Amino acid sequence: MPAVVRINSNTFSWASTRTKIDGELYEGVIGFSYDNKLETTYIFGQRRSGGPIAQTSGKYTPPEVKLSMLAEEADALCATMAAKSGQGSYGAAEFNVLFQAFEIGLAPMTLVLAKARIVGVSASYAEGPDGLKKDITLKPMGVVENGFTLARKV
Repeated sequence: MPAVVRINSNTFSWASTRTKIDGELYEGVIGFSYDNKLETTYIFGQRRSGGPIAQTSGKYTPPEVKLSMLAEEADALCATMAAKSGQGSYGAAEFNVLFQAFEIGLAPMTLVLAKARIVGVSASYAEGPDGLKKDITLKPMGVVENGFTLARKV
């Protein structure tokens, strides 16, 4: 694969990103983290070395995703999802999340969280120059990174 060609040495940075939740742009997203994993198991047989002879295709469990947001946008997101649920619960509504990064000359980076729900909200406020923030924990049913999944499609 050829090396990445950069225009003016630019690469992705936080300023390159945008996040859409349920189709709406949220500019107050200040952090995004997840750890995508596939749980596989080694299969051992009659190998003299005792090493594995195969590996299972595995079990995929979508990761929890932590979204750090400015407090007022986190509150607006929770209010929107509570209204969408029809039950007054922001944890009951399902929605999609689209996280993208763009820079001239680079292929766009895209992450889709499918059928996500809010499963946690945490906040810690402290004196200082930074804006107040909240961490929203999302639990999606699936994760697609740049058109690909960690789990098998077939």
